[in-house]
Amino acid sequence: MRLFLFIAAALALWLRRRARARRWEVEQLRQRIAGDLHDEIGSNLGSIALLSQMALRQPGDAQCDLAEINRVARETADSMRDLVWFIKPSALAAGDFVAKLRETSATMLVGLEWTFEGTAPADAWSLEFKRQVFLIFKEALHNIRRHAAAGRVEIRLASKMAFWNWTSQMTDAAFP
Repeated sequence: MRLFLFIAAALALWLRRRARARRWEVEQLRQRIAGDLHDEIGSNLGSIALLSQMALRQPGDAQCDLAEINRVARETADSMRDLVWFIKPSALAAGDFVAKLRETSATMLVGLEWTFEGTAPADAWSLEFKRQVFLIFKEALHNIRRHAAAGRVEIRLASKMAFWNWTSQMTDAAFP
């Protein structure tokens, strides 16, 4: 009986260590992929943006096309950075998520007067749920920039009980 218990305990310990090692390997792979995505794709898109920006300075018929190439390359690089952020383990922390929303607001609302007040949600959210909230948040900021002639934008995030409340307010806004 003791031998059986010893073998069962040893097997359980071995399985636990094996699972932990596997999780560590997956995490290392995740980090490598995030780094590779950032380095390779970011570098290439940065080069495209730089080359098209240099070509924009040259007079000619290609100005409109080059401007579009430049815009797409910059948007792609920004989106890639956002995706890589979600792969990183820091994306799991609620405070880091609020910081990412604040950083995105700063990028997308440049040239506008804006404020951002936010607290982390009380409950832990899944990475997929955060991704969906982030995409909705970016779309809302995009719509504010594109469709409203807002003079000032106020963003408030508040965690209350099991809910997270998000309020956006625009002053001096006019929708065409």
